[in-house]
Amino acid sequence: MRANLQSQRAVAFWFACEPLGPAELGRSDLSRLLVEKIKDTIEVIFDNEIVGLQEQSAGVRVQFKCGGEREFDLVIGADGLHSGVRRLAFGPQHRFEKKLGYAVAAFEVGGYRPRDEDVYLMYGRPGRMVGRFTLHHNRTLFLFVFAVDSDPLPTALDMQK
Repeated sequence: MRANLQSQRAVAFWFACEPLGPAELGRSDLSRLLVEKIKDTIEVIFDNEIVGLQEQSAGVRVQFKCGGEREFDLVIGADGLHSGVRRLAFGPQHRFEKKLGYAVAAFEVGGYRPRDEDVYLMYGRPGRMVGRFTLHHNRTLFLFVFAVDSDPLPTALDMQK
């Protein structure tokens, strides 16, 4: 990974990769690697939340939940599926979200047998599919994909089951 400093406040990243075949890197491992690589040259802010964004001619004014306001050339929101940064930048999720009529449930299991290395196995029927993918460190990922009607899924966990 290389970092290119455009100014004292702006950063662009790009990755140079050689084809190595299938690779697996967990989200927390990737986060840790990125932070370790940039921590001495780029400010990384933890334990805070962006609660306001205002685009200006010279950058973006960012309001933090704890810590006032600051200005940046670039704001990268890496705050998850239902991103608060995306909501602040583009508006409510329902304005750009398009329902495709499917829901996905995923989980990992340790020590599952049979173990087929680097194999994604799936079984499907109209409206549903189950998939199994071997991961490193004796873990297996299972995916359940199923058709849902237009009504939203229940929010209570027991009702989802």
